[in-house]
Amino acid sequence: DEFGKLGVDLENAERSGNQDRYDDIAAQIRESYRRCGSRHMRLKKIFLVLHEELLSTKQRIKDFADWYRDRD
Repeated sequence: DEFGKLGVDLENAERSGNQDRYDDIAAQIRESYRRCGSRHMRLKKIFLVLHEELLSTKQRIKDFADWYRDRD
């Protein structure tokens, strides 16, 4: 994962006090996010739709189970 590696590098640069390295890595993170931002947003929207569908399905299963239990 590119962002994970850059995050670790950023933390290491911060701990070592190397401000130039920190600034370079921060710029790389911004550039990577700029490149991958639209993909990230698309995946986030897909995730939200799937999550809502899962909640809906879960509720329908509960409703069916209640109906099945109470039908007698």
